[in-house]
Amino acid sequence: MEIPQDYRDTLQQLLDDLRLKQGMTLSQISKRSGMSEQMIMGVLRKERNLSARSLTRLLNRMGYSISFEKIEIPPPIQVGGNGLVPEIISPAS
Repeated sequence: MEIPQDYRDTLQQLLDDLRLKQGMTLSQISKRSGMSEQMIMGVLRKERNLSARSLTRLLNRMGYSISFEKIEIPPPIQVGGNGLVPEIISPAS
């Protein structure tokens, strides 16, 4: 199973795209999103997180939205442990 990348990596790619293809500066992105440059940079440096509401608002103001997709989750693996009582080990979250 592929581990999803950090949302901030995807956000970095999106903002880089806006800067390169549309010529937007960080200041313009900040004004358009209603979020300070310091906050945006803190998120991109992975020092801060955005709430789902703030992320949705930022993306919507940039012309994007959040979507969800179903992924396959493997069933828990049964391991015999010390051979007496099976232990259930779930995949790391």
